[in-house]
Amino acid sequence: MRIQRDTKAKQAGLLPEEASMILSMKRVLLSWSSGKDSAWTLHVLRRDSTIELCGLLTTLNTES
Repeated sequence: MRIQRDTKAKQAGLLPEEASMILSMKRVLLSWSSGKDSAWTLHVLRRDSTIELCGLLTTLNTES
């Protein structure tokens, strides 16, 4: 497994430190409501170098 990761890192042109950091990042999908709590959470997550924010999830109500 490690050999595969090292090979992929080299193919991507990453230094070993960069590859290690990317592999250790936690991937997060944030449920977005457009309120102040969501905005604050987004702010905190974007500042955390151990988090990879993959996207925002929101829902729509067709009756509104």
